[in-house]
Amino acid sequence: MAISPVATAGFAKYLYERDTKWAKGDESKAKFKMWLVLDPSVPEQDAFIKERIAAHEAAGGGKKNCPVKPGNPDWKQDADLFYAQFKTGRDPVIVDTQNVDITNTRTKVFGGDKVRVMFKVIDDSPIEGAFLRLQKVQLVEKATGEGGDFDDIDGFVATDTTPAKASTKVEEEDDDDDF
Repeated sequence: MAISPVATAGFAKYLYERDTKWAKGDESKAKFKMWLVLDPSVPEQDAFIKERIAAHEAAGGGKKNCPVKPGNPDWKQDADLFYAQFKTGRDPVIVDTQNVDITNTRTKVFGGDKVRVMFKVIDDSPIEGAFLRLQKVQLVEKATGEGGDFDDIDGFVATDTTPAKASTKVEEEDDDDDF
C-alpha cells in the first residue's frame, strides 16, 4: 500500500455513489472514485506527481491513460495543477485523522477538503500503465467558506424566516373547471 501526501479532494461525490457515466449500461463496471488536486509548488505533492508519472511510464503507459494529469490550461485556476485519479469497485472506507471509520456518518468528504489517500498501484493491468486503486480516504481537514457576508443591496427581503418543515403537503382544491 502507498499513501498520498495531504492534498485537496476533487470530485468527492463519487466516494458515495458509483460513477456510471463510463459503465456503458453495465453497472458492474461502474466505479467509486475521487481525484486529488495536486500543486507542484508543494514539495511533497511535486514528488508524488513525478513518482506516479514515472511508475506509469515504466509500466508501459502513455500520457493519455496516465492517472496523474496536468490541469486544463484553458481553466486559469487549474493551469498549474495536476489531478490524480483513484478508483475502486468496492465501497471506499473513509477515516478521520485517528483512523476512526466515518464512512457511514454524517461527516462527508467534499471537494476542497484536505485528504490523504491510501492506494494500491496496479501495474499488471491488461491495459498498459500503472493505475491507482483506492483503498481508504483519510479526512484531514474540512474546507471552510471564505466568503463572509454580502453587502446589503435593494431587492427581495424575506418576511418569514421560519425554517421550513421537513415535509409539507399542499392540499389541492377540486375545481370543476380543470382542463
